[in-house]
Amino acid sequence: FLYSNTATTGGGVYNASGLLSGQVITAAYNSATTGGGFYNDSSGQLSLQRGVVLSNTASTSGGGLHNTGALTVVNTIVAGNTVASGNGGGLYNQSANLTLRHDTFYANSASGQGGGIYHNSASSSPIINSTLIVSNTAGSDGTGIHSAGANPAFDYNDVYGNTSSGVSGVGNISADPHFISTGPASGNFLRILDGSPAEDAADPNSPVTDDIDGDPRPSNQGFDIGVDEIGGCYVRNPRLNR
Repeated sequence: FLYSNTATTGGGVYNASGLLSGQVITAAYNSATTGGGFYNDSSGQLSLQRGVVLSNTASTSGGGLHNTGALTVVNTIVAGNTVASGNGGGLYNQSANLTLRHDTFYANSASGQGGGIYHNSASSSPIINSTLIVSNTAGSDGTGIHSAGANPAFDYNDVYGNTSSGVSGVGNISADPHFISTGPASGNFLRILDGSPAEDAADPNSPVTDDIDGDPRPSNQGFDIGVDEIGGCYVRNPRLNR
C-alpha cells in the first residue's frame, strides 16, 4: 500500500529502469510534480494488475500514472486523480509501448487535455481495450481520452459521461455502466450491476482470464468491459482449485 507520499517525480513509485511488476497494489493520495501515483521512465518496464490508483495528484502531468517507457495495466482502477496545471489526469502516456486491458478510469481530471487519458505517441501500436472511461473532466480537449499523435488501437471500450472521448475504434459503446458503488470505501467500488451495458460487451478475443477480484473471465455470454466480471455461467473444478 503506497499512501500519502510526496516526491518531485513519481509520488508513489518512480521506476527509472528495469522491470517492476505489481499485483493487488493500492497507490493513494500521493503527490508529485510529475506522476502523482507512478512514474515509469523511458528505460522502465512497469506492469500493474488488479490494482487501485486513487486520488493522487500531479502539478504538471500524469495525476495517476506518467509513462515514457513500457507500461501494461490490467484489471486496475484509476480513479479520482488530478493534474493541477497540465495533461493526463488518470494517465499521461508518451510511449509506443502501452497496453491497457479491462481497466476502469473514473472521475479523473486535468486542467489541460485528457482528463482520463492523455496519449501522445507517433505509433498506432499502443492498445486500449475493454476499458471503462467514465465521468472524467478536462479543461480543454478529450475529457475521456485525448490523442495528440497517432491514435492507439482503441477497441471495445465504454466511454461515457465525458464531454468528449477524442478517439474512435471498433466495438466501442457509450453507455452508463451502472456502478454498484462509486465510494472508494465500498467493497463494490466501481463494480458493475448485473445487466450493465458493459456486460458481455468487451473484446471477444480478450486474453485476460480473471478480473480485479480474481473471478474468472469470461462469464455468461462473453467478457465484460472494465475491471469487474459479473459472475454467471461458469463452473469451478475443485480438483483444479485446490
